[in-house]
Amino acid sequence: MPLRRRTGVDTTWLDETASPNGKPLPPSVVRTWAAYVDAAKRARRRHGLLEVTSILAAAAIPPVALLTELDLATALLGATVVASSALRPLFQWKENWLARTNVRYTIEREVNLYTIGAAPYDDPDSDRKLVQTVEQIAFDERQKWVARREVTTDAPRSPESS
Repeated sequence: MPLRRRTGVDTTWLDETASPNGKPLPPSVVRTWAAYVDAAKRARRRHGLLEVTSILAAAAIPPVALLTELDLATALLGATVVASSALRPLFQWKENWLARTNVRYTIEREVNLYTIGAAPYDDPDSDRKLVQTVEQIAFDERQKWVARREVTTDAPRSPESS
């Protein structure tokens, strides 16, 4: 199972999945699915780490300010909260996690339709149709990702910077 070693994603259920006539899933479908599972996990972990860091730093400010006379520590905690807030829209880990998870489930739906021979996978050309559908799902998500990035980087400019 070389794919698992590379991505850390268990593809066993996909490796054992076949069309009604016994043909295994096309390898590109398995690779695309595994890539989105892996990307969703990474984005979820990064989002969670950012949120926990922000919450813990914010919660620590009052006791640190009250119990110590370390203005530097209080300032650093405040800066951590501000930096965390700035990183959210920049990296969009929550949005990436949700979008990639959606792609994963959409691919799984198509695989399930393929395995039972439901339309549009009810003819001899089902492999090609599945690959095309999965590629279109991935392409659409990449286009949405680019659009989200463009919105994030197209912040309004102040009159002074023009």
